[in-house]
Amino acid sequence: MGISWKVVNPIDTVLSVIKEAEGKPYKYGASVSYDAPESFDCSSLTAYAYAQGGVAIPRMAVDQFVYGEDIKEDELIPGDLIFSNISSILENNRKIDFESIEYLKGTKVESGVDHLGVYLGDDLVLHASNDVQIEKISESKKFGDLIVGYKRITDNSERYVLEIPDDRLDLRIKEEIIEEIGRLYGYDNIEEKSLDDISFDAVVNKEHAVGQIIRKTLVDAGFSEVITYAFRETGDIEMMKPFAEDKAFLRTNMKEGMEGALNLNENNMDIIGVDDLMLFEIGKTFILADSEIIEKSFLSIGVRKGKGRKKPRASIILAEKIKDLSDNLGIELNNKITDDQEVVEVDLTKVYENSKIEMYTDLPEAGNINFKTISQYPVMLRDISVWVPGGNENEDVVIDLIEDNAGELLVKTKLFDVWTKEEEDNETRTSYAFRLVFQSQERTLSDNEINNVMNKITEILNIQEGWEVR
Repeated sequence: MGISWKVVNPIDTVLSVIKEAEGKPYKYGASVSYDAPESFDCSSLTAYAYAQGGVAIPRMAVDQFVYGEDIKEDELIPGDLIFSNISSILENNRKIDFESIEYLKGTKVESGVDHLGVYLGDDLVLHASNDVQIEKISESKKFGDLIVGYKRITDNSERYVLEIPDDRLDLRIKEEIIEEIGRLYGYDNIEEKSLDDISFDAVVNKEHAVGQIIRKTLVDAGFSEVITYAFRETGDIEMMKPFAEDKAFLRTNMKEGMEGALNLNENNMDIIGVDDLMLFEIGKTFILADSEIIEKSFLSIGVRKGKGRKKPRASIILAEKIKDLSDNLGIELNNKITDDQEVVEVDLTKVYENSKIEMYTDLPEAGNINFKTISQYPVMLRDISVWVPGGNENEDVVIDLIEDNAGELLVKTKLFDVWTKEEEDNETRTSYAFRLVFQSQERTLSDNEINNVMNKITEILNIQEGWEVR
């Protein structure tokens, strides 16, 4: 493999490396790879020292501040890092960093960070300034009252430190090293071992379990789940780099997205094949309160009635579903719904906290699902009604005749009205009214093309004994 290695105690190694660096010259922006160990700046010194101890930390001071674990002054032990903001004593206009640059880009550091050193104990700090030097913290001009925080990087537990040859660009993380060892040793030579006993009592994740119950309740009732954008045109929290002008803010409610989904799909109800549009979404909202981002989970339910369908009203359906959810979740959802309401939002925070769910709910079986490409071309609609002798038991026969003669352009056949009447001779006949949906995967259809199809269907229906297209 050509990889040299050793076992080290990280903190012991860090302290040894930095003490050996004492007196080395300071170089602003010093490279860890090329300038070390001959010259350093404050953060390249700590990055280099910890790398020798088997711990990779970010290169920049502000990133090391974000990376480290917060500790208090009285918790300091040798090897911990001390950070300061020295902007008040800088003689030039060197930039002070107030947010993470590379590690967690954009993470704010309100105090600002520009300098750091390694704590040695006994009020001593080693840092790279004019050169790598040791000073008393209380007497140092770059620490003392300018300190903004204390951080711990790791403990002193043993680590393996490996030196990878420059040409092995495929070996950069521990998993790649493990795989390389296994490859050379031989996977067949690795002894099989049973795992330790990992039995435990599973704990139900309430958020997931509540989501399962909501989905089953609403899907069983004919609702479809949607996922809308979490970005809106207005809001409390603006994105630094929005991907669209009308999606520059995080959403503060779920209602707007649901209303948009209802509006978008209303004209597609015929191709979808539904009488009423019934949707739901589980998602998060984001508001800003006292400079803090508050993130909350909501359920949004929307109902849009189909054209000509008045009963039951959307508000009645919403109220029924809220009651069903209350029963199934075991917690009262006190959502007031007005007569003309189409969308209701349910705050799931209290549901997560107070529901007594002890097991998961199985979602409805999906069954056999056939997928096909969604056409980018518009649909064309035609209605046709036909009188058929006898009662209303011939629906399937009529549908079969229509679909057999319509061709591949017919993508949906929907029965929307049935009317049976008794004639003067005591005979009965039934009127079936269908909405036919035509669409092509390749082109926009013309009226003339569909009229020819409808003429063919009409002829076929009219030649059936006793049948009459209205």
